[in-house]
Amino acid sequence: MVARSFPMDYLLTQRKFTGISLPPSQNPAKGYIRHDFFTPPDVFQDFPCSCGFPHRFMASAKYFEINKNSDITMYPGVEENKDGPWQQNRGDEVELGEKASVETKQLNRDDTIGNSDVKLEVAEDPRINIMVHGSDFKDTAGRTVLLRGINVAGTSKLPINSPNTHTLEGFHDNTRDVSFVGRPFPLSEAPQHFRRLRCWGFNYIRLVITWEAVEHAGPGIYDRKYLEYLTKLVRIAKDFGINVYVDPHQDVWSRFTGGCGAPAWTLDLVGFDISALSTVGAAVTMQEYNPSSAHFPLMLWPTNNFKHACATMFTLFWSGNDFAPNLRVGDSAYRIIKKHNPSSLDNKNTKKFKKNSKKDSDPSENPPKNSKTVTETVTETVSSPPVIESQPLLEGKRGGGGERGTEKGGGRKKGLKSAKVQDFLQNCYISAMRQVALALKDEENVLGFGTMNEPHHGYHGLADLNQVYGTLKKGVYPTPFQSFALAEGHPIRVREFIPGCCAYVCGYATSSMVLNPGRRRGWMKGRKCVWRMHGVWDITGGDIPVLKKPGYFNNGKDWSKAYFLPFAKKYSHMLHKINPQWHVYLELPPAGVAPEVKFPKLLKSYGIRNAVNATHWYDGFSLFSATPRIQFNIDVETKLPKFGAAAVQSMFNGQVESIKNEGLVHFEGGAPCVIGEFGIPFNGVRKNFGEVNDSMYANHTKLLDMNFKAMEVNKVHYALWNYTPNNNTKYGDQWNFEDLSVYSLSHKVREHEVEPPVVELKEIYKSKLQGTYKPSDQKAARSSLLYNGGRTLDAVCRPFARATAGSILKSRYDMARRRYILSFKRNPAITYPTEVFVPLWAFPLGFTVSVNDGEFTVSNCKDNFVIISYTTPAKTSIFQLTVEKI
Repeated sequence: MVARSFPMDYLLTQRKFTGISLPPSQNPAKGYIRHDFFTPPDVFQDFPCSCGFPHRFMASAKYFEINKNSDITMYPGVEENKDGPWQQNRGDEVELGEKASVETKQLNRDDTIGNSDVKLEVAEDPRINIMVHGSDFKDTAGRTVLLRGINVAGTSKLPINSPNTHTLEGFHDNTRDVSFVGRPFPLSEAPQHFRRLRCWGFNYIRLVITWEAVEHAGPGIYDRKYLEYLTKLVRIAKDFGINVYVDPHQDVWSRFTGGCGAPAWTLDLVGFDISALSTVGAAVTMQEYNPSSAHFPLMLWPTNNFKHACATMFTLFWSGNDFAPNLRVGDSAYRIIKKHNPSSLDNKNTKKFKKNSKKDSDPSENPPKNSKTVTETVTETVSSPPVIESQPLLEGKRGGGGERGTEKGGGRKKGLKSAKVQDFLQNCYISAMRQVALALKDEENVLGFGTMNEPHHGYHGLADLNQVYGTLKKGVYPTPFQSFALAEGHPIRVREFIPGCCAYVCGYATSSMVLNPGRRRGWMKGRKCVWRMHGVWDITGGDIPVLKKPGYFNNGKDWSKAYFLPFAKKYSHMLHKINPQWHVYLELPPAGVAPEVKFPKLLKSYGIRNAVNATHWYDGFSLFSATPRIQFNIDVETKLPKFGAAAVQSMFNGQVESIKNEGLVHFEGGAPCVIGEFGIPFNGVRKNFGEVNDSMYANHTKLLDMNFKAMEVNKVHYALWNYTPNNNTKYGDQWNFEDLSVYSLSHKVREHEVEPPVVELKEIYKSKLQGTYKPSDQKAARSSLLYNGGRTLDAVCRPFARATAGSILKSRYDMARRRYILSFKRNPAITYPTEVFVPLWAFPLGFTVSVNDGEFTVSNCKDNFVIISYTTPAKTSIFQLTVEKI
């Protein structure tokens, strides 16, 4: 075969290579290029590769030479280099000898090849703006980046044709015929919202999407219009310098179990009757709350994590292969899994798949032609759309639907292919997120994807199904066993726990009530309870429920290691086949919700590259009491009280530090920490609907500032929850009475919906180490659309170092004194300046900049903020920059 030559510039644009490994004493350079794990070697398509495609078990290598002109020549075979430490393995696969150097040096486009006694690593041509580097984020200039973000938006949990949770009409109708196009806001309004967020100092958004938004019409049927909308939205964000972290959001599984996330057909799949879930106590939804949605208690929705529908679905999703091995989905499910992820099939079916592997290519590489609209199936092997009602599944039938087999017949037709429910659910979820990834693969401001928002372990680990469980006991609260019996049509008297914040701390039951007096079943006609099917419980001849296996779900396995980790590997491999630079934001249950669940040890060999610790943190006592708790608070983990603002601040700092340290300990090589959610409740001003002013938010501003301080003290990245464009103080974020948005329509003033004046920044005084600046017309600027609708802006609009030429030692803002301090240790290899964002909202009368060495410049004012560029000399290693009010 003939060798193939490339200019070095071309090689550096091929992100397929993790490194060029050069043996010593070779000049011009010779060596081997090694592909990355699971990365398709597109550049080698003219060459046979004996390790196969894709590379599943080992890295392959190709021999190369670099000449004095920095051109690279690729060879299809391997020649043994007797002078170097290289050893030939077989064919074109090689491995390093024991003497190979482990040192690395960055090779950039302008570098030349000199002596080659080092192992050089090719710098990937950046496809994203910010990359993971150990426990930091770095930009393309090598500077340390702080990601200061916000979640957009609370209403993205809901489709536009079911826009809130306080309206029952249409809730159960047309569960598949919904649309999320326009969530978080219409494209026509996007520039104004992103402009506002940029003015407030956010360089990063956690973009909330849901599984339902992508795949609401049925398994394998994707909403292409929504994917097109997301792509356009992300491009508008880029125009305003805003990076994006895609958040596949869920809360307590689904809208139909009191939250958001999974499509309705997932509940249909296992046999739940979604119209009966509230009646039988399997879920509590605001839409169906008795006597009305207006009486729905604040923060009641999280209790659904411990109720039958949500807990069952999460158990099946994460650990269904262990706990529900007899629950299998039928022909349509098998064919979709076969198309999207054959590795999840059982051995018998896998052999059949491999036989036809050439025919069924990976849809992520070659999307089928018939996947253009939500009304067409994405898989060519299914002759008709895989709609749950019309395809054979497990057993029984719904209404007048087609035959699905019967309980007596064993639930499956003879010869019917099937797949385990865990494999089916996970692969549908991952395939849906793959569609989003493919839509956004070329957008450089998309930094990565989350695995799943606040996952829950379901019933796993419960020692006794006859006991209530969970950290939040509030409202009517059946035990798991009582839930099973209720859903099979048995009236049960259950305990009702104290309302209000005390439920979170104390968990006392004060009364009881009978649920399901009408004996309605929570399962479809002809379907049996999943856990009764597996012998966990049964009904005796006297129609009495009997618990047979109280410890059925307590199998002794570590949930995060046994169940979450394999999913995270599969999910990250899917992402990195599309873009190997993407961050993978790993989430477990938020701090305080499931304290027993910790990150497993994440070794680099697992292949979860660019991992980020994205755990959430909230001031739980303030959140669940819907009141700012500044002088008195309670540690929700230890249940110990804290007196005084200083003690409360110290508690906040320590809790965030624990989250950060968990990532440092459990992620091999360290990982950046992004607090994916934190925020404060604004519910206390709901009674003043229509009469809102800044003075009502004085305590909220103080509490939010304390939250921000906890982030800054620990030098973590974060995404505030949240920005909801149609928030109001009556219904909050339009979802379960949550009200955490720092933007509210109730806080808008019609006269302020105008363009801000052009603000001139006047230099009052300037020396080498100090300067004083005064902006013009700040009163008019504050009364413009940039700030109209904003709440607690004194806390929100804060200076921060958006890019630092070294390691950050301190980056803190004192809201009371209006003073910001940045100190850092300079990296002499970085030639670009340090950049500090300064919002003029924080300094309406002007500000002074001072440095201990070096030079700085202040940019012209743009949308009421400025950027300080700080250039530091090589002679000093520690630098400090201070910005404070005049």
